Amino acid sequence: MKEACKALGIEAQIRATSANNFVEYAKNTDILLLAPQISFLENDFQKNWPQIRQMVIIGLNYGTMNGQNVVKQALAL
Repeated sequence: MKEACKALGIEAQIRATSANNFVEYAKNTDILLLAPQISFLENDFQKNWPQIRQMVIIGLNYGTMNGQNVVKQALAL
């Protein structure tokens, strides 16, 4: 995803964290991408952080590590 952002001329800080540690990063987050395996937490994240745009990464993109498609999906929010 970092390479995809760079190719598109997008300045972004991308980091990964566990669901339990997200609270430490919530204040500085514009878009939250959830891995498919924790998609069951989507409603909880939306309830706790409604001001943050959120999405579950499409499983195929996650599994194939297709950062370009993930970035495009995130930009469409």
